[in-house]
Amino acid sequence: MQTSPYVEQLRTALVAAAEAGGAEARRTADLLVTAVEPALRLVLLDVLADAGEEIGEQVGTPVSVRLGPRGAVDLVVDRPAEPEPVPVDDGGELARVTLRIPQPLKDAVDRMASTGGQSVNAFLAGAVQRAVDRALDPSAHGGSSAFASRSTRRVSGWARS
Repeated sequence: MQTSPYVEQLRTALVAAAEAGGAEARRTADLLVTAVEPALRLVLLDVLADAGEEIGEQVGTPVSVRLGPRGAVDLVVDRPAEPEPVPVDDGGELARVTLRIPQPLKDAVDRMASTGGQSVNAFLAGAVQRAVDRALDPSAHGGSSAFASRSTRRVSGWARS
């Protein structure tokens, strides 16, 4: 995403508002936008960072704002690395569980297990293990405690002045 169109939109609006004051007011409005452009870009980045943080809290996965070349700004979903598959038979004693789920959910589980080259049992055991791991240590799996507070937010990239 480029911030330049938004800066240009502000410039156009200020120049249009200054039209009533004549050429000198128009020139002053144009100079004013040029002077505040770096601050406006920082405010836009702050808005995007706050939006990314709110979205990340809602979906449970951190969202970062990254600066790219020529003023490009990207919102990036920071997906946690997939954990290693849980071995179904780790040498421990196995327990049998009867699980009742709606047929459409079972169909989806069958498809996902097949796509991943797993049995339904291995797929469900892995899903349960990941859920237990997240419940025991939410910060290690992108839980809410993984979000930085506003005072520790880090911005990296380059800037133009």
